[in-house]
Amino acid sequence: MTISLRHAFTSLKADGVDTTVVRPGGWNAEHVLTTDTTTGMVVGKDTSGAGALQELPILVGPDGYTAISSTKAFNPPKGTTAQRPVSPAFGDMRWNLDQNCLEVFGVGGVSSWTQIGAGSITPPGMVQAWPAAAASIPAGWIICNGQAVSRVANPGLFIAIGTGYGAGDGVTTFNVPNYTDKVLVGAGATYLTAGVARGAFINNVTLNATQLPAHTHTMGVALNDLGGGSIVGPGDVLQNNGPLAVTGGGDGLVGNPIAISTEQPGIGVWWAIKGG
Repeated sequence: MTISLRHAFTSLKADGVDTTVVRPGGWNAEHVLTTDTTTGMVVGKDTSGAGALQELPILVGPDGYTAISSTKAFNPPKGTTAQRPVSPAFGDMRWNLDQNCLEVFGVGGVSSWTQIGAGSITPPGMVQAWPAAAASIPAGWIICNGQAVSRVANPGLFIAIGTGYGAGDGVTTFNVPNYTDKVLVGAGATYLTAGVARGAFINNVTLNATQLPAHTHTMGVALNDLGGGSIVGPGDVLQNNGPLAVTGGGDGLVGNPIAISTEQPGIGVWWAIKGG
């Protein structure tokens, strides 16, 4: 690459030998810096220290396209969550080394960092099911097992759910929901508000006599050879001899007290909430 500096000076005298002072015209004209490169370039100085200007490895297109010349890719600033800028501006972008994902400040007009993972932007507080191993959950998502998480690292989530599921240590952390072994149910009636838990997980139940509904049994009675006598007295008093045959009845415990399953069919997934 060649850089040329040209000034638009013009002489007020004709060419030739002249010992008098030359007073050029166009003295205040701007200098013109030109180059022979056709691929786009940026001239400046890297962080190696003071010295001559350099051609920096950055490509800039007429439409504002910017990329690293060697990889044709944009490489944003990197840092941990704790190293975020103190006073970021809307549109600031960086790579979060803790979450291994890109994050942008001010998405949707909210003064917080939004982590971009799995190719989409999801607001903090959204809950989704993850069908694979918990260790492989996408960056920026948190397993809903009641764990305490940082308020500083998740300001958007803290705004969304607050301490409704637990205040953590009361200063630097708060708790996410605990959906372990829970079926999520739409709130509004029996479940008055979000976060209300009901019921218990009991797989097998054995019923006792007090838990059975009211019912009747039919019993047949045959009276034989009473010898002309009669049955008198209160209810179950038999007189005047005569055999009594009872059919279709009996007493004592009937049935087999085996526990029955009340568990509905299901498949386990990890419920995860969007952090950030």
